[in-house]
Amino acid sequence: MAKQRSLYWDTLKGLLIILVVLGHCGTALSGGLLSAIYAFHMSLFIVVSGYFSKKQNTFNMCAGGYKRLIICYLIFNTAYILLDAVTTGYSFHRLLIPSFALWYILSLIYWRITLQALPQKWLNHPSIVITASFLLSLSAGFIPIGSEMSFQRAVTFWPFFIIGYYLRQYDCVGKIRGGNKWFYSVFLIVLLMIVYVCMPAFYANKPYTVDCFLYEMATKALQLLIATVLCLCVLVITPEKMGKITDIGKYTLLIYLLHPPVVKTLKVASKKIGYTPDLLIALIITMFTVTAIYLSLIHI
Repeated sequence: MAKQRSLYWDTLKGLLIILVVLGHCGTALSGGLLSAIYAFHMSLFIVVSGYFSKKQNTFNMCAGGYKRLIICYLIFNTAYILLDAVTTGYSFHRLLIPSFALWYILSLIYWRITLQALPQKWLNHPSIVITASFLLSLSAGFIPIGSEMSFQRAVTFWPFFIIGYYLRQYDCVGKIRGGNKWFYSVFLIVLLMIVYVCMPAFYANKPYTVDCFLYEMATKALQLLIATVLCLCVLVITPEKMGKITDIGKYTLLIYLLHPPVVKTLKVASKKIGYTPDLLIALIITMFTVTAIYLSLIHI
């Protein structure tokens, strides 16, 4: 008998993949709106990834989950590198940097391997492991490696994967969803408004600069804290079902992998026909991209 899908998680993933595509419209959005989106959307996506990741008794790199991720990364990254080589030129350094949104796929491989490598006796102490993961996240900025092999983002976002893993291990989601939705909705809006006005976007893809490392580390610590609180708020207020958004949530991996060339093409096309990228154009591109890929997938 097939395992029944959770409508709640599909709804959450559907909302997040729409924010991912919208965020990748980039310059079509104002700096404040980008900051608000990036403040939590990938952090929560990674929490979801951690929630659905399991520690196996034996590690097999060729097991279905790892094999699928590695194949997806190699195929799509190679395709995007070839496309970039044709359109913008080729460099060896480019081979070290995951294309566009594929940093998440490569990082997910790292996170799952790391989860398997951690001894169970360590994982039995969640407060210690989570604290250590945040300290490691802050320390990553001292290592002079940026987007190469997704290093900075993999280490920076590692705490959210671990949090997601523990949410399932200790069956916390039901308790979280029992929170007061009105309170958390208001808190979410207020915090996003503060981020919109005051905070830079949480890209987490560069090491600290020598002259400003204390300021940048403090900013990163604040961004990690804000992301954690925003993730909690969204987990509380997300409804069980939201129509087609819930259905879209079943296809998030494929939408994530397929949307970059569609978004890039539509952004270029909008400029060619004389439309300056703005929020309206970004929303149109987002809805067209998600809908087109979704409809293609459900008819395959």
